[in-house]
Amino acid sequence: MDRFNSLLLEIYHAAREVPLADFQDVVLNRLRSVVPFDIAKWGISVADGGGVVFHEPHVQNESPEASQHYVEVHAQDGAARYAISHFGETANYSLHDYYAGLDSAAIRDYVHRWRHEQALITAFNYPATGLIRSLSLYGAFDRRPFTERQRRIVQAVVPHAFEALALNRSLHL
Repeated sequence: MDRFNSLLLEIYHAAREVPLADFQDVVLNRLRSVVPFDIAKWGISVADGGGVVFHEPHVQNESPEASQHYVEVHAQDGAARYAISHFGETANYSLHDYYAGLDSAAIRDYVHRWRHEQALITAFNYPATGLIRSLSLYGAFDRRPFTERQRRIVQAVVPHAFEALALNRSLHL
């Protein structure tokens, strides 16, 4: 638990001290020291009839083409639909297995091409606006899943990361 408390203190300290442009990367790097992941997507989105549409997400270790490709397959993303129907709950997916056998070849191709084999996905809503805040962490290897302990850590940290981002924006804008 000491590492968890230290992580939270580091995130709130960074909210005060780190410039806005660098803050999300600093938080993701600190979180990575506790829960190893390869790729991250942190953003604001809206739900449309077909799924989740991101608006300029902050991505780490991912090509801009991945976001363009996601637009083409977002309607097949059952994992995102689950996240927005279970706000505050971090879901732990082996996306390689989750999409196997489903009529969703395009999303399977996306998962494999952009190395989103494993995922920890957390979403919260802004009820007054309909906007959705989310943080998705991805593991690039199909046979190295996230653990339940890692899922619980992310579920506990994400609300603090969102609040610290709000503080960082307030202090640095």
